[in-house]
Amino acid sequence: MGTENLNIKKKAGFILLCIVVLCWIAVPVLPFFDFQNKAIIITTILVSGEILFVITVALLGKTYWNKIKTAFILFFSRKKKSNSSEQPGATGEL
Repeated sequence: MGTENLNIKKKAGFILLCIVVLCWIAVPVLPFFDFQNKAIIITTILVSGEILFVITVALLGKTYWNKIKTAFILFFSRKKKSNSSEQPGATGEL
């Protein structure tokens, strides 16, 4: 019985994670469409996506949170290294 609940929690967590990713993709895309109350709808999607992300992390647990956190750290550290490597010798000193 205990393992079934974990499987259901993980499935629900992954489904919510997919919804969160769709919310994050929709926010920068929606301004290009023409509809009324655009600001309210985009803000609602953004806030609900963040709330669903917190619920997703709670359902999936600490191991998945560490995986998500590591992926973000690697993504942003690569960008930082690539930006600094484009300007050799630029140390900021005069």
